[in-house]
Amino acid sequence: MAEIWQTVTNNSGGINVVTNLLMLGVWALYFQLILTTYRHGLRPKILVNRAAGYTLDARCIITNMSSEKIYLESVLLTLANDEEEQTFVLTEYVGTEAQTASPQLFQGPLASGELIDIGSFRSLMDRSLGPDADHPLREPNLRSLRILVVATYTAEDQIIGAERTFDIRGEDHRLSPRRYSADQIRSGSRRAEIERYMLRHAKGEVASNHLRKIR
Repeated sequence: MAEIWQTVTNNSGGINVVTNLLMLGVWALYFQLILTTYRHGLRPKILVNRAAGYTLDARCIITNMSSEKIYLESVLLTLANDEEEQTFVLTEYVGTEAQTASPQLFQGPLASGELIDIGSFRSLMDRSLGPDADHPLREPNLRSLRILVVATYTAEDQIIGAERTFDIRGEDHRLSPRRYSADQIRSGSRRAEIERYMLRHAKGEVASNHLRKIR
């Protein structure tokens, strides 16, 4: 025991250095944990959900789960059949059914935890396709629809987005989500792509009536 104590005494300087380094490492990890938690809390999150049913008559609900307020810029609806798809910018449609912060447009601020009901999926589709009952993207040809929410996040002052795709299944045209929750668009390249698309649409360079081949 005396020999061990003597060894510790003789090497106390080195032991102190190692101890200090270990403490520094612990504090660095602790700081990193706090920073990661803080950044995670600031990350924007938008939910796109189906409510009050499972078919096209179900309601489309958008919820701001971010820690800060967002400004809803636009909602894009993409309809697809087996061979082609078409995207509609719903901001340009005046809806009497939608219950939003701005009654006439799919735009407006959403506080943290606030949700909006933008209408049934069928009403969104009807407003996009118009009165054409034989449109190739209507039932029974419709295979999927995608909702893309575009917003500005006040905490970051930049474009954010979330999207969710529903497959259309069965004779009753049930909405079957491909993923459990909406995909959050966080990559810089995808945000830039959406921003370019919205800018082109604002300039009238993107037409909603153009069908794109997907096969």
